[in-house]
Amino acid sequence: MALAAIALTLPAPTLQAQEGENTTIIEVLEARGNYTAFLQAVRASGLEETLKGEGPFTVFAPTDEAFAKLPEARLAELMADPAELRDLVSYHIVRQNIGLEGVTESTSVETMQGSTIAVERTEQGVVVRAPAAAAEVTGGAEPPAPLVATIVTPDVRATNGVVHGIDIVLITPQE
Repeated sequence: MALAAIALTLPAPTLQAQEGENTTIIEVLEARGNYTAFLQAVRASGLEETLKGEGPFTVFAPTDEAFAKLPEARLAELMADPAELRDLVSYHIVRQNIGLEGVTESTSVETMQGSTIAVERTEQGVVVRAPAAAAEVTGGAEPPAPLVATIVTPDVRATNGVVHGIDIVLITPQE
C-alpha cells in the first residue's frame, strides 16, 4: 500500500516538547504522529522550511486516515509530480492565524496556493469547503461537488501558527 510505504520512509518522531512551547508547525505535526503522509508531502514539496519559519500560518492538515481515502494510483501520481504536490500542500496552508473559536459564520480565506477555501461552523462542527470534485477523494464517479473536510483535531497551537487536523485531502481545483 502506498500510504504504508510513505509512512515507512519517515523517521519516528523524537520530539518531546509540548505543543505551543517553542515548537513549529512541523514539530507539532511530528509529535502528533497521525500526519506522516502529510509530512512526507510537505517535505517532498519543499515547504518544510516555510512551515518551520515565521508565521503566522494555519495548516489544515489531512490525517493519515484522510490520505488513505485517496486512490493509491492518485496518491502515487501526486507524490511523483513535485509541482502538483507543492500545489496540493500549499492548498492546505493559509498565511494567517485562524483559531476556530472565532469562526461564527462562513469565512473565505486565500490559501498559499492562491485559491480560496471557506471555513464555516455547521451543526456538525467546523468544516472547510473547497471547490473540487468529490470523486477525486473517493475514487468514485460522483458528479462534481465541493469537498467538505471536517476538522477532527482543532486548534493545535504552535509558535508560528495553528494546525487543524482534517478528515480528507483537499484536492487543488482544476482550472
